[in-house]
Amino acid sequence: MNDGYTYISLKRLLDESGEFNYKKKRYYIYNEFKDLYAFYYVVDKGSNLKYSKNTFEKNSKVKLMNHRHIDMLIDSNDTNELVTMFYGDLTPEKLDELLVVDVDMTSLNNFIGHCKVSLNDTTKSEDYTNKIRKNYYQARYVKIISEFFYSVYDKYCLPMIAEKSDYGRIYYKGINIQNMGEEVRRAVIGDCHQYDLSAAVYAIKLMLAKDVLNDQGISHIGQFTYTKDYIDRKKAIRKELVDNCMTTTKASYKEKSKYVKQALTAIGFGAKLTGNSWLVDNEWQNSAINEIIKNKTDREQFINNDFVKNFIKEQSDMTKLIVNHHLKDEEFLNKITKIKSIINNNGRIRKNQVMVYMFQHIETMIMETIKDLAGTNVYLVHDAMISKEKITNDNLLSIKLALQNIGEDLSIEYEYKTKWTSVDPDQLDDDDPRDIYVRKQIEQNSKIKKFDVEGNYNSYESTTQYQQLEEEDYYE
Repeated sequence: MNDGYTYISLKRLLDESGEFNYKKKRYYIYNEFKDLYAFYYVVDKGSNLKYSKNTFEKNSKVKLMNHRHIDMLIDSNDTNELVTMFYGDLTPEKLDELLVVDVDMTSLNNFIGHCKVSLNDTTKSEDYTNKIRKNYYQARYVKIISEFFYSVYDKYCLPMIAEKSDYGRIYYKGINIQNMGEEVRRAVIGDCHQYDLSAAVYAIKLMLAKDVLNDQGISHIGQFTYTKDYIDRKKAIRKELVDNCMTTTKASYKEKSKYVKQALTAIGFGAKLTGNSWLVDNEWQNSAINEIIKNKTDREQFINNDFVKNFIKEQSDMTKLIVNHHLKDEEFLNKITKIKSIINNNGRIRKNQVMVYMFQHIETMIMETIKDLAGTNVYLVHDAMISKEKITNDNLLSIKLALQNIGEDLSIEYEYKTKWTSVDPDQLDDDDPRDIYVRKQIEQNSKIKKFDVEGNYNSYESTTQYQQLEEEDYYE
């Protein structure tokens, strides 16, 4: 190791860290600690295809991070060392390459204040407290970094170092709006407009399957019915699955809905009912349904649901159809076989990984296309596009037409995200149902809770419904 840099095998780290059970739940040690504290950040991804005289240099090069030291840096505001840890030596050339995200410092400070209140509440669960602590650390990192770069850019901002993965997606090193929690991102950006590809995984997969059938002179009418149904009725189907399958999981309705959504998305990439994690772009993914829906009773109800059983079979058939067709292309075959994670230990191609590769390349192409049509500055977070200014109706029409030209099942959803507001009672709005809710919590001498996590005024019909939200709905 030299100056905190070393080489490690990410796969071996996961495999050899082991697992444990606690309160009838199984945890992978590496994943649990990774979520709480980032021991390192990846400087250069490893690959067996790399040429090196030293075998260990085929592993991933990482910068080790001592978080006890980081805690002290946060408390002491030693910005130079913290920024060096995340960005290395900042040359003028390197500064020119950074993508800069404007930071709403008022919103960020308010969020940090909410986290402090929550962390002082000793009555909450360990999982809940850990989630808040993780968000708190990320928010504090951003605050220190954005204050440091104020002198460079004459504004509070979070610079990000972009890197394109073998799978086609653009990722960013260090702390960034992709790898931070959803609520931290909302705190950082403040009021914003978010545009998401609707059911992106399945819309893109259906587009690819239709193209294959078209090449073969076969009509898609009457085929892929479950996928088409999910694209058309995804919210209703998720609700049905939550109501019928998630009957014993102890979680809020929102959390249960999130588990169902994650399970359905994983199925699209070939998730097994049981199995291990797999690596995509240096991120370990839980491929097994039993790692998403951990409650055995609910998991059995989910996988035995008629829609889910047919959906799983249809996704498997679609993956085989798409991948087998494209593997006949010699140029495509030569390209993907150079990617280590696509080839298993026996030298055979992982078809589900090929599906992931194709999806991420097409998703990136789509997002870059609509970004160019937005007519305003936007930030891309995988299949979402975030802007401070609302996209005009004319530009939005151009985006919708472009999506239809790419694939008839592609569409976009809009959501307005609000900044974090102050915990100061004097700044609450008595006409805003969210603030009415917060004021009631203050009057009851209770923990001050955050408002509707989605910033969506129309999600709840009355103040009474706000009061029915569980605490886990407030921090993600």
